[in-house]
Amino acid sequence: MVADVTEFKIPATQEKVYLEPIMDLYNNEILTYAITAGSPNLKFALQPLNSLITSIPNQPYKQFLHTDQGWQYRHQSWQKKLRKAKLTPSMSRRATCLDNACMESFFDKLKVELDDLSNYRSAEELITAVRNWITYYNTCRIQMKLGGTSPIKYRLRAA
Repeated sequence: MVADVTEFKIPATQEKVYLEPIMDLYNNEILTYAITAGSPNLKFALQPLNSLITSIPNQPYKQFLHTDQGWQYRHQSWQKKLRKAKLTPSMSRRATCLDNACMESFFDKLKVELDDLSNYRSAEELITAVRNWITYYNTCRIQMKLGGTSPIKYRLRAA
């Protein structure tokens, strides 16, 4: 699994929106995410991790969660929750964005397909659009590396 944070800035209002998804690298499915207007804080950063921990079963094999070296991922609370859930942390080396390329690719697709941010009049409007797009991405948007299926269809077909 991999996690990261991205920022959107709405030109008309100068509002900022932050998104932190956690992606399953098996099928590129967004397992959980947090989205907020304003500025990110620790509570925001921990939301997707808390959701992930309650939704995934305790597996007999080692599970990794890869991140960059952002403050939220180095924070004692994040690290403690990972250890308690028996998730192994993995962090990028400094200035090595290739370690997180799959999440950066997801952010690029999202930002391109949401279109011009000047079309959004408020943070709430953008948040709704992001939520709808993530649902579309997981359930309908096909990926050639998944045999022309969406992430959820790929997972269900494999099961």
